[in-house]
Amino acid sequence: MKKIILPMLTAALLASVAPTQAQGLLRITEAMSNGDITDWFEITNLGNSAYDLANHRMDDNSFLIANSIPLVGISSIGAGESVIFIETSNALRTTYANDAGVVSAFKNNWGGLSGIQVGYYYGQALGVSLSSTGDGVTLFSNTAANSGTELPGPFGTSSNLIRVSFGAATSGSSFYWSYDSAGA
Repeated sequence: MKKIILPMLTAALLASVAPTQAQGLLRITEAMSNGDITDWFEITNLGNSAYDLANHRMDDNSFLIANSIPLVGISSIGAGESVIFIETSNALRTTYANDAGVVSAFKNNWGGLSGIQVGYYYGQALGVSLSSTGDGVTLFSNTAANSGTELPGPFGTSSNLIRVSFGAATSGSSFYWSYDSAGA
C-alpha cells in the first residue's frame, strides 16, 4: 500500500507546484467604424506568450458564430503586441488593386505603421460591416476542438466574452478600451 500511495502523493505535489503554462490573453482595444479608408479594429495580446490566430473569426453586433467571417493575414500575435484588422471589399480591392494594396493604403494613411501587423476581413460582401451609427465587434476561435466558440473575456464567464459595443462614430475619432495586466 505504501508503495502505491507515495508515488501518487509525489505526483500530486509536483503537479501543484509546477508553473502554469504561459498563454496569450486577447482583448479588443480599439475600433473605428468610419475610418479615412475603411473600418478597423485593434486586438492586443496582454498575455505572456504569443497567441495563435489560425482559424479565428469576427462578427459585428449580432455576436453570432454563424454570421462570423475569417480574420486573414495575421497568424500570430506576440506577447504585448497590438495588431489591426481592416475591412476590405470589392470596391476597395478595385481602388487599391488587391487586398495587399488596401493594407498598404491603410498603413500609409496612418503614417506607415512600421512594425505593426495589419490583417483584414471581407466585410460588406459577407454581411459584416462596422456601422458608423453604432455597432460591435466580437472574436471567435473556430477550431475542431471547440466547434467555434466566442473567446472568453476578462472574467472568463459567458457574460464577459471578447466583445465590445460602441455608439455612433464621431468623424476622426476611434473608440478604445483599456485593461489591466490581468485583462480586466
